[in-house]
Parts: sequence; structure tokens; C-alpha cells
Amino acid sequence: MKSLVITVILALLLITLSSCKKSNPVGSSSGEQPWPLHVGNTWVYRWTEFDTNEVALRTGYDTTIVTRDTIIAGNTWYQGVPASTSLLRNASDGVWMMSAGHPILVWKYPATVGESYTFVWAGTTYQCWVQATDTSLTVPEGTHTCHEYRSYSYSQVQEVDYLSPGTGPVVEEFYDQSNSGRPFCSERLELVSVSLE
Repeated sequence: MKSLVITVILALLLITLSSCKKSNPVGSSSGEQPWPLHVGNTWVYRWTEFDTNEVALRTGYDTTIVTRDTIIAGNTWYQGVPASTSLLRNASDGVWMMSAGHPILVWKYPATVGESYTFVWAGTTYQCWVQATDTSLTVPEGTHTCHEYRSYSYSQVQEVDYLSPGTGPVVEEFYDQSNSGRPFCSERLELVSVSLE
């Protein structure tokens, strides 16, 4: 009788386990979030500032730590240190950021090469293009396969971001214009280390 009870319990356990579905985090069929936001996650970046000839002027380090989460309109948003870090969240269509109380899609994910979308940040409209979904980048933290996003305003490139799903931003490049109107990379951030909870 005891072996029959154990067999029935094991059978029920197997049925229960086989009927459970793993929840698939937002973003891709593999379950990777584009930017794994969780309280305690930490990214360290080395930043380099360049002159108009893209000669390095200064370097330093910035750390982003997710310090809290909050619920807004039924969605979980994350904020971190430095305090200027905006509220962020992952959704089924990518990474969203809160800008002046309005959510904007910053990085579309999943995405296909050639897709474009617009967003308004600090009163400026940006056109963002998905340039690639398989760019391989090696940074101090390691080698990553990244989605490459290019943001333009007034037909000039303003920012190029490389996002590695499951890790987050790996490289961010900010562009300016020289006196002659030529765009140049004025600042570059590269991932040095990442710690995910």
C-alpha cells in the first residue's frame, strides 16, 4: 500500500511538472531581457572623452547600480545610481525609459535590421534605426554579440548604442559636430564589468 501511495504521488508530481510552463522573460524567444533590470544589478563603464579629431582627452569610470523598483500604471520600473539614471523597464517590444513623465521606447527588442522608430527626448525628436543584430564587440568585460542602434536628429547621427541581450548596454557612443560640420565621436562608454543578481 505504501509503494502505491508513493507511485501515485510521483505520478501526480510528474504530471504537475510537465504541465507547468516556464515563464519567458520579455524580449526574445530565448528568454533574455534586453537589459536585465533587477535591484542590485551593477554595470561599470569606462568613459573616454574625445576632441574633434577623436583624440582622447580624458577617461574615467561610471557605475550604474539598480537601487529600487516602483510600480507605475501597473508596470515595474527600475531606477539606479547615479541619481540621474532615468526610470527604465523591459517590455515585450524593448527597453523603455521615462522621459518627463512619458514612457519612450529607446531600444526596440526583438528587432530586425532596417527597422526604425522615433522618440522624443528633452524636446528633441530622434529617429532610431536598427543597424545590425549580430555585431560582435570586444570590450574590457569580454566579447558580446550586440544589437546596434543609431539615433539621428536633424539628419545627424547623435548616438550609437550596442546592446547585448541578457547583459545590457555594452558600448555607447555620443556624437557632436566639429566647426566644419563633420560629425565626430565626442564620448564613448565601454563595459568593464557587470554583476547580475
